[in-house]
Amino acid sequence: MSLAIRNLVFTLVVPGAGAVGIPWWILASAGTTAPVAGYAVAVIGVGAALYLSCLWLFATVGSGTPGPCCSCPCRCWPIAG
Repeated sequence: MSLAIRNLVFTLVVPGAGAVGIPWWILASAGTTAPVAGYAVAVIGVGAALYLSCLWLFATVGSGTPGPCCSCPCRCWPIAG
């Protein structure tokens, strides 16, 4: 499987479930799906930017994904900076 597809699958399953799916399920079971606070959009945006920068480093420097089950065969970790 190509690196782009592995990163996309990992992003949809792990952070997608933890940051979107589970909170949406909790809010829907409580009867509301409206956002609670407007400033949460800024926090989510910063978190998404940090995650995408980490994903980029894993893909370009480490040639793998952030998931330990899908990491590169040499088990090298991307170190930059």
